[in-house]
Amino acid sequence: METRRFLITTAAVLIVAASASNVSAQVIYGQPASGSTQFIYTSWTTELLGQKVSLSQFYTPFTAFVPLRDNVDITLYLANSGNNLEGSLSEELGGGTAEWDLTGLSDVRLQARHSFAKDRLLAAVGVNLPTGKRELNLGGEWLVVQEMSTNHYELPMRRFGEGFGFTLLFGGATMLGEKVKLGAGASYQYVGEYKPYTGYTDTLGVYQEPSEYNPGDIFLFNVRGELERETVRWTLDVVYSMYGLDKVGDTETFRQSPQMDVRLQGNHTGKILNYGGTIRYVWRGDNEVPAREYADEVDEAVAELSKLKWYGNEFTVGGYLSWVLSEGWTITPNVDLHIIGNNELNMDGSTVWGVGAAVGKSLTRHISVDGGLKFYTGAVTLYDIDYSPIDVDADVTGYQVSLGLTAAL
Repeated sequence: METRRFLITTAAVLIVAASASNVSAQVIYGQPASGSTQFIYTSWTTELLGQKVSLSQFYTPFTAFVPLRDNVDITLYLANSGNNLEGSLSEELGGGTAEWDLTGLSDVRLQARHSFAKDRLLAAVGVNLPTGKRELNLGGEWLVVQEMSTNHYELPMRRFGEGFGFTLLFGGATMLGEKVKLGAGASYQYVGEYKPYTGYTDTLGVYQEPSEYNPGDIFLFNVRGELERETVRWTLDVVYSMYGLDKVGDTETFRQSPQMDVRLQGNHTGKILNYGGTIRYVWRGDNEVPAREYADEVDEAVAELSKLKWYGNEFTVGGYLSWVLSEGWTITPNVDLHIIGNNELNMDGSTVWGVGAAVGKSLTRHISVDGGLKFYTGAVTLYDIDYSPIDVDADVTGYQVSLGLTAAL
């Protein structure tokens, strides 16, 4: 029983690493059929020399878990989000504001899992159904997506609709003595072709139909170790990601850099007081652009920029303290620090603090609610064209409000 819980958690690390959303994939062994939904509102503002850029997101996910039998289960995920981007200029630059919106569904994601060999092995098959919003217009919607990709923003949903896809996952786990568990897994993710944006009219007045975009396949490998001593549990996860070549039409255009994600967690469990912390480091390499003949010097210059490391390495450290109160209440304050190192494109890096608290309440044996509030503050270090720091950093602030409901049969 404990091995199966550890095995499913090991596989969940791969699923979360491959997903652009922050939806948890962990399922507790013996969990009955259940469904959950949340409402999360997130707001971010970046200000530099009187100029502001604000991004807000309403996010509502729905997840369901259905056990078909003792060692087979199915999970479902679907989400909707509404995003608003607003930019303002300082009075010195003439003032004024502009707004753009993007609202839509994610794709439906289904996954079936089966454990076997006395719960030492796990196989899973996932399907991505193209129900989400695609073919964004190249005006406001595309601008919103570009802002949502900002790395230091904590956003629950960054991805909308894609093409039909599937994921294959295989993992195993074993015990090394009474206190040490070791697991490993590998997954392959395929995403089919789709049109990310609508057609447009060029400067000559000719309508241009966009080509199909085919994202590169994704391969992930992970190792997970766990050491448990009385009330303390230590967990180490290492995930290595590899990406295939993206294509536009029949042309190979881009390969995302490989990535190494290392996470160390420690948790203490008591009758009334629980606490723990996490340290995480993400390493990224350089991107790849296939060699080919370019139409002009501009195309060649863009290709050279694409080869650089777009996002710097990341370091995150955080902790929580949770009180288990009477009548099913829990209160959990938490704090974290997220540092993103300089990249090779514009050398910008960031440092953001997060401070918040979550409250949970069990209404009945099968129904629970939770809520949370978190504030963020920090700065983005900007570099000039010669890669020297400028005198003023961009200030970053944000907050997130959440409310969730879980019901089990």
